[in-house]
Amino acid sequence: REQSSQLTKLLERLNTWGTTIQNELDRSPVLKSIRIESELRPWRNLSPQQQGADPFQRCLIGPFEHDGSNNKMVLYHYDVENERMLFEDDPSGGAGSQNLVLSLDAVASVVADLEKEARALLETRIMSDLRTT
Repeated sequence: REQSSQLTKLLERLNTWGTTIQNELDRSPVLKSIRIESELRPWRNLSPQQQGADPFQRCLIGPFEHDGSNNKMVLYHYDVENERMLFEDDPSGGAGSQNLVLSLDAVASVVADLEKEARALLETRIMSDLRTT
């Protein structure tokens, strides 16, 4: 539950700061034509070009905890591209496969970097607005 809550908060921050960046790009006469994907879409809905350009292609997210049988905690990774959970005892993949593993802490770091860039873009626009008024 803690991991689910953490993931939900990260998605909210991602959406907030992605929208902020797009709004700032839209306000700039110079940057107006730049479009970013602020909405998350399933991997299967991305074009082959978008999939190929994704820097997180072939990444697994995790590990996550899952309540297994006999109240035993089982770890798994999530394969975004194939939309499936890979348990540590799954012979078809998991963290031991050729995929890179992106932990929740790493996802949080990526979102924090996005937030930092969004704040810098916002600050630049505000400073520009103050100079012109």
